[in-house]
Amino acid sequence: MKTYETQSNRNNQKNKIEDRRLRRSLLQKVTSSNVALRTVFTLIMVVCVIVTLFIDKFYLFITIYVIKTMAYNEITNAIKFQKKRRLDVIQSWYFMIVIDYYLIGGNLMNIYADKIPVQLYNNHLFVSFNLYIAGIIIFILNLKGKAMRTQFGHFALSHITMIFMSLVSSFFIINLNNGKLWFLFPALLVASNDIFAYIFGKFFGKTPLIKLSPKKTWEGFAGGLFSTLVLGHVLCLLKTKYTFCPDKFDMNLLYTNHYKILRLSIKITTLAVHMTVFALFAGLIAPFGGFFASGFKRAFKIKDFGESIPGHGGIVDRLDCQFLMGIFVNVYYRTFVSGKIFTPEKVCNIAIKNLSINEVKELVYMLNNFITNNS
Repeated sequence: MKTYETQSNRNNQKNKIEDRRLRRSLLQKVTSSNVALRTVFTLIMVVCVIVTLFIDKFYLFITIYVIKTMAYNEITNAIKFQKKRRLDVIQSWYFMIVIDYYLIGGNLMNIYADKIPVQLYNNHLFVSFNLYIAGIIIFILNLKGKAMRTQFGHFALSHITMIFMSLVSSFFIINLNNGKLWFLFPALLVASNDIFAYIFGKFFGKTPLIKLSPKKTWEGFAGGLFSTLVLGHVLCLLKTKYTFCPDKFDMNLLYTNHYKILRLSIKITTLAVHMTVFALFAGLIAPFGGFFASGFKRAFKIKDFGESIPGHGGIVDRLDCQFLMGIFVNVYYRTFVSGKIFTPEKVCNIAIKNLSINEVKELVYMLNNFITNNS
């Protein structure tokens, strides 16, 4: 009787083990499917977009910085050095913090100029310079004879990476401060182009696009571009206060422009013009950020930058095209949208931060004379 019970218990254990293996195999099949993973990540992105519409921009600034730091960590880990010492890693993170303080911190100080101490604002450049020089001195004092070449190599590549990432993050922060429109819509266009290019390439792709990315096809490239152009005009229909969200909404974005091309009369809003430009950039130029990342990975013989996003690799693997887009939006906004480098509000903030009370009175007196002489 005991023998029978023992045998049945063993059989039950074997069945449980087989059931676990079967579940694991099914889970692996599901998670190994790029379509399933991309679908899941798309749903997560939609949720993040909804949250972005309602959350205060300060918390979005923090999110941008966290993502940027994770991306920097992925890139530096992907760069393989022989005999990379712990001190080299610590120094690279020190320089990253200093450069972030100068670039990103400087932009945040301009945004929140009325909420920070005047001395911190005025001495920002001097403090940044001294912190950087201190890092250079420490780096020089720790140079070792045989490891010197590796140390300088790590110093150079880490500096290129941290400066690029800090600049791009600064552009994203400036875009977001100009209005969630200039941050969110371009990001959605790039994401949609990536998704639809993958779908069209999966079902219709036959002609290879570029050697750096053998899986990319012309069919996917064209399908992604077309879908992104359609989405760009769909986004223009979302006329809610959460969509635009600048401190002062520019109603000129909703102004209808009339264009005549031959015998055709076209009516299009200013916002639609901007979205068309962004959609074209997202479909034609932004993918080259991905090609650049592919070349980088080939050069250092790695498959992905990380494993933080299942099915996509790391943060950099998912956002490589977003970097170019963020830079373009910043340049485009400064050139064609904002128009003026100085606005009355900016001039007033500069005067308040840098002039004494007597100097402000003198400035007001000069402005009154100017108005009197030109009225």
